[in-house]
Amino acid sequence: MEQNSPTIATTFTSMPNNFDLLRLCAALLVLFSHSFPLTGFAEPIARSGYGDGGSLAVSIFFAISGFLVTRSVLSRDFTTYFVARAVRILPALAVVVLLQALVLGPIFTTLTLNDYFSSHATYSHLKSVFIFNIHFQLPGVFQTLPHHSVNGSLWTLPLEVACYLILPFLVIGRILKPLVAWLLVLATAVALTVSVHWAGLGWTKPGPALFGSASTYPFLKYALFFVIGSALWIYRSAIPLNAGAAACCFVLLYAGSNTFIAPAILYLTLPYLVIYFALSVPVAPSTMKRLGDLSYGAYLYAFPVQQSLIQISGGSIAPLRLTAYALPIVLALAWLSFHLIEKPALKFKGGRAPREPRTADLPVPPIRVVS
Repeated sequence: MEQNSPTIATTFTSMPNNFDLLRLCAALLVLFSHSFPLTGFAEPIARSGYGDGGSLAVSIFFAISGFLVTRSVLSRDFTTYFVARAVRILPALAVVVLLQALVLGPIFTTLTLNDYFSSHATYSHLKSVFIFNIHFQLPGVFQTLPHHSVNGSLWTLPLEVACYLILPFLVIGRILKPLVAWLLVLATAVALTVSVHWAGLGWTKPGPALFGSASTYPFLKYALFFVIGSALWIYRSAIPLNAGAAACCFVLLYAGSNTFIAPAILYLTLPYLVIYFALSVPVAPSTMKRLGDLSYGAYLYAFPVQQSLIQISGGSIAPLRLTAYALPIVLALAWLSFHLIEKPALKFKGGRAPREPRTADLPVPPIRVVS
C-alpha cells in the first residue's frame, strides 16, 4: 500500500462519486443477463465461475447499499431513516405493480377481461407493494413463455429491505462500531458457510423463509455483501483507496475464476472494487446528476418490458436483439419514474441531513429470474 494513499473517508468527503452510474450499469447488466434465460438461452457470463450477470449485479447493489445505508442509519434518527427508506422504495414500486396488474395484464392475458378481473390472482398481485409478499404472476399472462413471471426481478426486494430493517437494531446493540463491526462480517460468513456446506442450501434448496418470500440461502448470500459494504463505511478512515489495491483485486478475480474458492474471492474483492470505482475513477458525475438516479426504475421495469417484447415477437427474439430493443424503452421508463415519482417522493423524507455531505444512498436492485 502507498503510505500516503487517500482513504475511503477522505475521498468520499472531498470528491464527487459515481454510485448512481455504477448502480445504473448494474441494473443494465441485469437486463442483459436476463435476456438469455428469458429467451431460453444459456447466459455467457456464468462461465466465469462467479455467477451470472444478474447475480454479479445484485452483489454490486448490496455492497453499495451496505456502504451508503449504514452511513444513513448512523447519521439520522431512526424515524427519519425509516421514512427515507420507505419513500425511496414504495412509491415507484406501487406504480409499477399497478401498471402490471391494470395495464400490462389486460393487454397480454389469454383470459377474457371479465375472467381476468374476476380472478383472485389479479388482486393478489397488488400485494407485492408490501414487499414481503411478492406475487410474480398474473392470470393468463406470459404463460407460454420460458418464464411465466411478470416481474421476476422483485424477488430481491425482501432481502434488501430486511437488511434495512435489521440495521437499526445493530445500532442499538452497538455492533456498528469499529472495534466489533468485523464480527458481524465474520458471523454472516460463518452462517453462509454452514448453510451451504452443512445444511446443503443453494438455489435449488434455498431453505426456510426468513422474511416473507426471502429464503435463508439468498438472504445470507447477499447479506454478506451488504455487511462487507457496511464494514467498509465503518472502517472508512483506515482503508486506503489506491490503484495498486484495485489491481490486486483484479488479479485475484482472474486467478480465482472457475476454482472452488471463487465465491470467497468475490466477497474479498468485489466490494472494494465497487467503492474504488465509485470514489476514485471520475466518470462525469455531473452528467448523472442531471439525468437522475435511473437505476431503481431500470430495475423495476426491465423484466416486464423484456417479457412483453418476447410475447409480441411470438417467442422468436434472440437475446442480443431483445437487449437492444428493451434498453431504450427501459431507460425512458426509468427516467419518467425518477422525475415523476421517485424524485417528488424524496421531498417527503424530511429530517436533518446526514452529518457528512449527502450522496445518493438509494437501494436497488437486484434480480434472479423467477418462474
